[in-house]
Amino acid sequence: MESISKLCKIYRLITDACLVDKFEWADLGSFGTADAYLIPLTSLRGNCLCVEGRHDSKDASNAYMSNPVISTNILPIKTFISGSDEKRFFFESPEGGGSSFYPCQDIFARWSEDIAAKTLKRSIVECKSLAEVIEQNHLDCIFIKADLEGAEIECIESVISNDRIQNPLLLEVEINVGERGPSESMGDGLHKYEEMGYRLVDMRKTYFYPQSKSPLTQQISEEVIYAPYFQGCIHQFDLLLIRKDILMSLDIHEEDNIIKCCLVLFLYRQFHLASFILEKLNTEKSKVLLLDYAPSIYNIFKEAAHENHAALWGYNPLFNWLKST
Repeated sequence: MESISKLCKIYRLITDACLVDKFEWADLGSFGTADAYLIPLTSLRGNCLCVEGRHDSKDASNAYMSNPVISTNILPIKTFISGSDEKRFFFESPEGGGSSFYPCQDIFARWSEDIAAKTLKRSIVECKSLAEVIEQNHLDCIFIKADLEGAEIECIESVISNDRIQNPLLLEVEINVGERGPSESMGDGLHKYEEMGYRLVDMRKTYFYPQSKSPLTQQISEEVIYAPYFQGCIHQFDLLLIRKDILMSLDIHEEDNIIKCCLVLFLYRQFHLASFILEKLNTEKSKVLLLDYAPSIYNIFKEAAHENHAALWGYNPLFNWLKST
């Protein structure tokens, strides 16, 4: 976590230099150590909404508040999130497919672990509309990270369709393959975000590894998980999306919001895109960020990769976006 701490200090310098105004964003869903790459955003002055509905899972608030140079006001809320205020069935799978609003089990897991589908645990949960939660907390989220067990698309749609809420410039959203979510395919889900005005920047793949008793599988199980000479089956994707209009014209967005967008892009290692945007913006603040701070941010990633090559496969929180679990 040393690299994360270094980034937190740089982002604190950025906020102390008043390069950005109030930075507001949301982290929706449970938090794992692998999600620590976003902790530096809590060094920026503003508000972070942290939401998780399950009682056996933690939201991001505790991890974010551990930042010793935190400047963000953390807003933890315990509720399930959906596209509207409603009651919904919530399903939990014993097969390792996780929890979901959709009663489908991963076909690879079911096929390789048990011929017959196992019984899903079903409960009824009270859900809040994401748009309503954001509006009630008076937030203008520049960035939303959403892992909402299949409800991501409808939640983002509730925000986009609300004229009283600012459209986030960046999204990180989980999307499941056909049998595990509301989309018929990954392409179908991506198309829905494109219709909402977003363009895919990058994606992370998560894999499932069918297990057998063969000598080959036993041999592979003894290898490090990031070894490049074996691969798994696609389990789900995480998409990094940007508003199309920011790529077409910077003039329709406030300078402050564009700079905030680039500060998020840096944490996803989108140094080419962020540098291009800042150069096009061509303001005093964008020049300071690009010339004085961006090289330092880049060098922290570079040092972490050189110190441990496993980092490049996601075994350092800075590089989690590359991780294939």
